[in-house]
Amino acid sequence: MAEPQGDNQLKPRRRNTWTLKLLVCIPQENSTDDTTEPVLTFRTWVLGILACVTLSFVNQFFAYRRNQLSITSFPAQIVTLPLEVYGCNAPN
Repeated sequence: MAEPQGDNQLKPRRRNTWTLKLLVCIPQENSTDDTTEPVLTFRTWVLGILACVTLSFVNQFFAYRRNQLSITSFPAQIVTLPLEVYGCNAPN
């Protein structure tokens, strides 16, 4: 078996360079993430289920057209996020 020569020699690969660049941009000392904050709340489940049902209905409704129209989950997330924020900041 021939040995690699010149520029073809094996060089160590740099792995995950994008993660290193990302870690440089994110301050680790003053992280604003609160890991004790609940994530799966009742509001999240209700809005998620409503978005899923609405999106399923709309996609099924438009599936019978000659030019079918399909709506992905991305617009549902865009619509649901302000509702989540409003629900979080709404007066009791």
